[in-house]
Amino acid sequence: MIEGKSQVQAYIDAGYSVNAKTESSIYEMASKLLKNNKIMTRYNELKSELKDKALWTREESINDLKWIKEQSRKTIEEYGEVKHAPATAYLGAITELNKLGVLYDLEVEKLKLNIEKQRKELANDQSQEDKIKQLQDAITEVINHE
Repeated sequence: MIEGKSQVQAYIDAGYSVNAKTESSIYEMASKLLKNNKIMTRYNELKSELKDKALWTREESINDLKWIKEQSRKTIEEYGEVKHAPATAYLGAITELNKLGVLYDLEVEKLKLNIEKQRKELANDQSQEDKIKQLQDAITEVINHE
């Protein structure tokens, strides 16, 4: 599920037998397994690690690009003219910063679509509403933290 898979797909990929089982019973078993405290704890640990890694990578990328942009701007100001290398670096850094913003927006949209997909899968299982709400709250927290 950390990779964006559904509970059912994660259950199957983990190697649990689905032979001669209905889709509904597979879903029930996957849901029951996720309710296991040890599994939920590990799932939350992995989710947290992934979130921390993604935020660090994004933050470092932005900081490095800002540094390149600032150094290029200083070089342009110092020499009083636009030289090719600093100007190219400056424009490249701005372009990359803009791309990061677009990628972030795409990731947010992907998360929203994943929530909607899981919500449809769980439509008949009221016990999953709390989990959906927790997932939405966690995503909202990440988005608002940015």
